[in-house]
Amino acid sequence: MATELGWELEDHDRRIYPIGMDSPWPRRILAGILVLLVGLTGFLIAMMFADRWISVSIDREVLRIRGDLYGRAIPWSDLITGDARLLSVGRDEPWGAVRRTNGTALPTYRSGWFRLRSGESGLLFVTDAAKAVAIPTRNDYVLIVSPADPQEFLSLIRADPHPEKSIPLAASPPAPGYLGILLLLPLLLLLGVALFLSMLMRSMGRTRIVVDESGLAVESFAYGRKIAWSKIDLDSIRTADLRTDTTYRNILRINGVGLPGYLVGWFRGWKTGSLLLFVTRQDRCAVIPTHEKFVLIVSPDDLDGFLSALSDKSPRTISPHA
Repeated sequence: MATELGWELEDHDRRIYPIGMDSPWPRRILAGILVLLVGLTGFLIAMMFADRWISVSIDREVLRIRGDLYGRAIPWSDLITGDARLLSVGRDEPWGAVRRTNGTALPTYRSGWFRLRSGESGLLFVTDAAKAVAIPTRNDYVLIVSPADPQEFLSLIRADPHPEKSIPLAASPPAPGYLGILLLLPLLLLLGVALFLSMLMRSMGRTRIVVDESGLAVESFAYGRKIAWSKIDLDSIRTADLRTDTTYRNILRINGVGLPGYLVGWFRGWKTGSLLLFVTRQDRCAVIPTHEKFVLIVSPDDLDGFLSALSDKSPRTISPHA
């Protein structure tokens, strides 16, 4: 049952104080990060199967690479097709890629800009190094692609006029088992972080403080904690404005979430030591020292009612202006 003070009384000695969200920005920031992570995960998955939808199209005017972030249309006048050739796989190949400068380098697919062994820049779209064809250009870089049929591709780009045809990239060679695991790990990590952020975003505004006969408990999706009365320094409880109180300046996030309008988790201050924060309003906070070598700081919606409940357990009255 909710009262005018804003807390719910579930039984005679149990009071609940919500910690609401005053600002929409924490959710917006997390939503932006979540979209970025999902997009990055989708990009990595797409690159793992690049040979299925990336192709090289030939027409009378241009050579076009489709389906890749670095894809483009290159006029035939910029390509030196007479010097195009199938690359050798050995280390002595001067047009072999040695360093990525701006691109994607997965075991199954390399695309974007690389530095070649010759010192030139290379624009790569390679799924199978054994089928890589290099075409020098008049723009100070070498185009390297791996068509499914390199000999047919060489014949088509040397033909005059150029026939219109789309050629898929070569299928990626089967990767060793450990490479599959290495590719899977970052995907699982990204998905795990995205899941955590989505659950954290969903839980925002649902954090609450429960005060009962046994102690004080913060119920939250993450970092929630129950503290017995015997572990709380009731004589030292006070209120604080974290924006102006110099005691809490320059605190460092150790394990938690630090967003404008949302501070949750473990922090450390130069003057205070370990801090466990559940703060959505920095101007109205209750500072609760404990005997467990950390200080709990919370910002319940009904700060006065919360302090009144703590006063029932304290030998002194805790004022909102203490």
